[in-house]
Amino acid sequence: MITNVPTAADLTTISLQLYFNAWSDVAKVVTEFRDIEPFDSEGNPDWTGYIEAAQSELQAIYTLILQSQRSV
Repeated sequence: MITNVPTAADLTTISLQLYFNAWSDVAKVVTEFRDIEPFDSEGNPDWTGYIEAAQSELQAIYTLILQSQRSV
């Protein structure tokens, strides 16, 4: 017998937590770079290199964002 099955409300709450935590992680990636040097995304080779180095982390975060969104 299956026990402790989450309710629809529980799943919604978990989904929202995952969604906002993931966006918080995106903001953290950006602010970590900003703390190192002034933010200038246009034509800044350091920013481009930083984002390229963070691709696997960003892909995982964006995947979590997509998965946590509820279908209406």
